Formats: sequence, structure tokens, C-alpha cells
Amino acid sequence: MKHLHIKVIYVLLSILLVTCFTMGVIVVYADDLYSEFLDLYVEVARLAQQGIDVSNLVEKLKEAHEALTNGRSINLSIIRAEIDNTRHEISRIVLYKNLVKGSAILGLISIPILVYILLPRVYLYIWYKSRRKWVVKT
Repeated sequence: MKHLHIKVIYVLLSILLVTCFTMGVIVVYADDLYSEFLDLYVEVARLAQQGIDVSNLVEKLKEAHEALTNGRSINLSIIRAEIDNTRHEISRIVLYKNLVKGSAILGLISIPILVYILLPRVYLYIWYKSRRKWVVKT
């Protein structure tokens, strides 16, 4: 009878230890997910600072945060892949934005120059066209 009590105590202790280890693993796993979520958030903030439209990434991070707070399972690798894809395209996006801004500035700068050069020529051309049939009396 005494052996039975000792075996029950050993079984209960082993169940308690296994439970503690698995709960510790779950807590570490959730902490790892949360730290990965924070890393993704920092990367999205850096992309936003560089002038990239990250509204869809922010929506996905919002959904991921809600899932983390509710304890649901979540796959952050999809968001990580989209961030990496955006990061690889950042040079093209920034180049495109700079080209648009530069061409707009050049267009605005060229207006006064073109008016200064072309307006007198156009005026003289119209003036000659309208008065070429005139006859000068002497």
C-alpha cells in the first residue's frame, strides 16, 4: 500500500513537471511570436519613413496583432515575405518617385525659358503672316 502511494506521487510529480515544461515552451513560443511581430512592425515603419505605401502591410499587421492578443495561431511568414518583396522593390519605387518629381520640376523650370525664347518668334511670325499682303505707298 505504501508503494502505491509513492508511485502515485511519482506519477503526479512527473505529470506536473511535463505540464510545467510544456507551458514554458508555449510561453516562449508566444514570446517569440510577439518579438517577431515587433520586428515586422519596425521594418514596416522603416519602409513608411522611406515614403513607401505600406497601408496593406499595416492592415495585415493589425490582423496579426488581433490574432496574437486573442491567442489564435498566426503565420507571420506571409507578412515577412511581403515585407521582403517590398524591400527588394524599394529602389525601383524610390527611383520612380524621384523621376516623377524631377520631371515636374524640370517642366516648371522650362516654362519661363520657353516663353522667353518662343514668344517673340511666334509673335513675329503671326505679325508677318497677317501683314504680308500690305502694300507700302511711297
